[in-house]
Amino acid sequence: MTTPSKIQAMSIPSINASQSENFLFQATNGSGKTLAFGIPAIMRVDASDPRPQVIIMANTRELIRQVAGVLQAACKKCNVTICIGEKEAKAPFAQIIVSVPAWIANMSGGR
Repeated sequence: MTTPSKIQAMSIPSINASQSENFLFQATNGSGKTLAFGIPAIMRVDASDPRPQVIIMANTRELIRQVAGVLQAACKKCNVTICIGEKEAKAPFAQIIVSVPAWIANMSGGR
């Protein structure tokens, strides 16, 4: 990739400029949405710190696997893992976690 897609060119600078705002971007399938939020996420990871630093939530296992695959290909100096297990699942050891909202709720005790 040498040139960002339209959604990437619009979203990456906005996300990088803010540490506290929430964003909503919409684009068609195949437009580069995963890297539009994935690149800013990767840029926030401290590769020397093995603890979880980014959590990305998606609503289906298929989408979780797709997002994790794209991030793993783009991020060579940080670890990405998928968490879709049950309440008894151990906490992951990766800087970027891609999961479903229910897993997050289970790990936090349902709060």
